[in-house]
Amino acid sequence: MKFTKMHSLGNDYIVINEYQGIKIDEDLKGEFSRKVCRRGFSVGA
Repeated sequence: MKFTKMHSLGNDYIVINEYQGIKIDEDLKGEFSRKVCRRGFSVGA
């Protein structure tokens, strides 16, 4: 999965373009975000 990690004013962001890759089911986006954004265990944001 391709993603872009960005930061601004002390905050980190992960941007995923679903038009050019894997689509994440709407019902799973919250859980997916919590898992991917864990600092020290994943991408972190």
